[in-house]
Amino acid sequence: MAISCKSESKLLSHEELQTVRATHHPAIYESDLKELRTIQGRLRTERAKLRTLINRSSRVHRGKPDPHEDNRQPHGEHLLKRKQVFAKALRRVNNEIKRLVKFGANAKLVEAAHRALASRRDKFAAVPSAGRTASAGMQPNPSRRRRKTISRSKIGSVSQGTKVAQGVRDARGTGSKVN
Repeated sequence: MAISCKSESKLLSHEELQTVRATHHPAIYESDLKELRTIQGRLRTERAKLRTLINRSSRVHRGKPDPHEDNRQPHGEHLLKRKQVFAKALRRVNNEIKRLVKFGANAKLVEAAHRALASRRDKFAAVPSAGRTASAGMQPNPSRRRRKTISRSKIGSVSQGTKVAQGVRDARGTGSKVN
């Protein structure tokens, strides 16, 4: 569930609140990648401190001895809510860092594509003119091979003649005649 800015201001100290406010909507877009990385580091350390305090307090509440022999109760009643505030702020920062990195990668890809297109266009430069040429130009040499054409009436006659010859041979052995 979302935590309102008013609830955040009640849960956090002034320094912590300034760090978390830098991760909200208008302010996060004004930060560059380097600033976001420093905010990310601060949020991670704060979240880790709160996680340690929550683990210690849960051990004490279960009746187990504190491994550091510090039997004091941790400061603040809303440790889980404070940790959630830092976790959500860290999530916002991580998403913004991903967005900026992706945007930078896309810009690099577009720039590389433009460079590739320009080099390809340079590769296929216009062919220079041949200069002065003869008026008629070269003429094709006619082929000396004879053109083989068969009239349409003879196209089927070859196969029909083969059929007739085979029929004559077959009839020779049996004694009957074929026309």
